Amino acid sequence: MNNSVAVRKDEHLSFAIENSVLSLVKSGFDNYRFEHNALPEINFADIDTSVKFLGRNIHAPIMISPITGGGEKSAKINRGLAEIANDFNIGFSIGSQRVALEDK
Repeated sequence: MNNSVAVRKDEHLSFAIENSVLSLVKSGFDNYRFEHNALPEINFADIDTSVKFLGRNIHAPIMISPITGGGEKSAKINRGLAEIANDFNIGFSIGSQRVALEDK
């Protein structure tokens, strides 16, 4: 079994947990300031964010797409993310299957 990919994924998680990881990528909005407008006349109970996606109704047009697959540490993280997606009825993708294909 070649588990070097799984080991490397665990190393990535450890690094992110143990170090301050700052993004150097700019969003494109850094030079803009937006005026806050709370829209108090809107009743949030009247807002429907649900959508139909791949034949299923989900509560919002967002999806959790974990990038932590393959390592032992990631199983707990991905299980938690899947439970959150289930609790809130939002999409959840399985991501890369490289480790599953390489691990007999």
